[in-house]
Amino acid sequence: MRVGIIGCGSIVRSRHAVEFSNNSHVTLAGFVGFVPGHAQQLAAQYGCTAYDSVDAMLCDKSIDAVSVCTSNALHAEVSIKALRAGKHVLCEKPMATSLAECEAMLAEAHKAKRRLLIAQNQRMDLAYQKARDMIASGKLGKVLSFQSMLCHGGPERWGVKTDGDTWFFRKDAAAFGSMADLGVHMIDVLRFVLDDDVSNVYCNMNVLDKRLQDGSPIDVDDNSIGILHFKGGAVGSVTTSWTCYGTFLSQTTLFCQKGVIKINCDPDFPVIVCHDGGQEEKFTVESCENNSGVIDEFVESITSGRPSILDADRVLGSMKVVFASVKSSQSGRVELCN
Repeated sequence: MRVGIIGCGSIVRSRHAVEFSNNSHVTLAGFVGFVPGHAQQLAAQYGCTAYDSVDAMLCDKSIDAVSVCTSNALHAEVSIKALRAGKHVLCEKPMATSLAECEAMLAEAHKAKRRLLIAQNQRMDLAYQKARDMIASGKLGKVLSFQSMLCHGGPERWGVKTDGDTWFFRKDAAAFGSMADLGVHMIDVLRFVLDDDVSNVYCNMNVLDKRLQDGSPIDVDDNSIGILHFKGGAVGSVTTSWTCYGTFLSQTTLFCQKGVIKINCDPDFPVIVCHDGGQEEKFTVESCENNSGVIDEFVESITSGRPSILDADRVLGSMKVVFASVKSSQSGRVELCN
């Protein structure tokens, strides 16, 4: 497979470019950038082409697939263009900025008979996959409630632009803040682990600390908390923060009828099960620190022709929760996720 990457931000530099170049089934064809010099820099680093524009890359018939790593507002437009050009697409999360855009992307993928996967990397975390298997086995009974959080110091601390000028802080480019940037991961992986959909959500989104370069509050939320009700009965919270200064938190606790499952709460044991009788089981899993698994899954699902847990139609339900969360924060009411 020959793969092109659209976008040259931090997720490309830390994940997409590295992992595609390390995949033996892939030849990295080139990059398109939106900041002068970025595509040329990466192309020189990886020995490939710097394309002048998205259209120039998509017109290259030798390219089989692309990674869409643009700002959120461009995900749908660029993905649809790529699908129409006959390319398979891996799109970064969140999938798009409206339900209509998400549905248009799916429709184009079906029409073009090309694959569309979304980079919801928590599904590839072996700790969550093990928890999913445990829940499916029924040994711990039903999940009754949960607490899930994903919190760090903010995108300006790890992005290419390490100041208040990052596109993540602008509503016209990002559409959402921490809730969709981080919360979509936890919403999606909860749906995956519980094998269930969310029926309704109550969400509160706030700007507590982040500022633009002129000192005014950023355009999107830097903190959120949502209460999710699943169709199967489980209810719990998803907390996100861009103001978690000094540490990084990504963890989930599932409270079941016959015990508790702690996921990524302990650095040495990614899965800990506390049984109702008092006994405790601790599990280690293979580390995904140096490989998200997303790129390998994208490539292997295309070359083998098999369905993927990252297929866009499986992720659409997570986006419905995101859109309902935004609506809830605006209305101050519980909103349905349909």
